[in-house]
Amino acid sequence: PLPGRYRVDMCCCTVGAAWGVDCEACPKPNTPEFKTICPRGPGIANRGDILTGRPFYK
Repeated sequence: PLPGRYRVDMCCCTVGAAWGVDCEACPKPNTPEFKTICPRGPGIANRGDILTGRPFYK
C-alpha cells in the first residue's frame, strides 16, 4: 500500500493492482469496467469521476 489518498484511476490506470484502504482489486485491462475507469487506456489517469467529473478518492 502507498501512503496517502489516491483516486481509483490513479491506482488502477497507472499501477494496475489494487486501490483503497481495503486494497480492492482493479479491473483487468480490456474489460468494460477498466475502460470505464481508464477511458484513455493504461498508463494514463482519467481526470475525475465518470459521472460528475470531480476527482474521487477512497
